[in-house]
Amino acid sequence: MADGNFKSKEHAIGKRAANTLNFAIKSMISSSYVETSKSTGALLRLSNVKPSFKDDVLERIIIQAPRHAFILNYGFSGTTSKGHTMHLKPTNHLHNAIERSKALETLASQLGELRADEITAKINF
Repeated sequence: MADGNFKSKEHAIGKRAANTLNFAIKSMISSSYVETSKSTGALLRLSNVKPSFKDDVLERIIIQAPRHAFILNYGFSGTTSKGHTMHLKPTNHLHNAIERSKALETLASQLGELRADEITAKINF
């Protein structure tokens, strides 16, 4: 196989995993919160997942979301900027979306197979 073919396959695998995870996160947000609330609409609209490539190799999957999405996910206990004491329990909606979508397991197995094929193709016997 040509080197470019491996690169295009790796790009396709990364984009497919990001799209799967993006759908899972947005469906988790929409099922977990009341859609009519102002913050949920912004949360759905501004949340995004995309792959990041360096030298045509998948480097990472980036989850972009407003700050309050991560605060809701991990919880918060402390004093707000206005001096109010607040205790928010973690919702784990990001973790649950990642676990339920199985996107990372699929990504790992597909990338492992592709890179093993690439190494095998480069070795001259």
